[in-house]
Amino acid sequence: LWGVKPDTSNTNIGVFNQLKLGDIVFLYVSRKSPSKFSTYGIFGVGKVVRTCSNEKLPYWPDEIDENKVVYTHRFEIELIKIIDNDHDLLWFNGLPNVKGLNVIKSENTGLKPLLESVKNKWNVSLENPEKCYLIQNKIEYPILRKADIDKIFDINYARGITDYGRNNY
Repeated sequence: LWGVKPDTSNTNIGVFNQLKLGDIVFLYVSRKSPSKFSTYGIFGVGKVVRTCSNEKLPYWPDEIDENKVVYTHRFEIELIKIIDNDHDLLWFNGLPNVKGLNVIKSENTGLKPLLESVKNKWNVSLENPEKCYLIQNKIEYPILRKADIDKIFDINYARGITDYGRNNY
């Protein structure tokens, strides 16, 4: 699960509004925040499986602490591959390297080598994805695998992304 909040230029919301089910999302970590990696790079890939543009319930720790929804636009990512060591991190010049949610345009010079490396180094084939995105992971909000999410939360898909049972987590 990932969320974006409105910003002064509405850049994040504009990018969010382009998301479609099945779009590919690459996850990267920066050097600015502490993590288990000693450098920056792409550490995972997934695809968008759900979106919700008007969340009303707090979900993340800062939202719960303030009892206020900050990340109003949320999407769920079905993880395809997550790596856990510096050696397998990927990065190519030309990819957007800014905080938040970013589009990787098809003409981006870093996209083709990224897709080739994902195939060769991670053994994941992403044949001609229609649209790709890049998001920076915040270390305080770890990426959870689907099995972990299913174990922790009682998800009711009919009622929206954040309608989870909040017992014992």
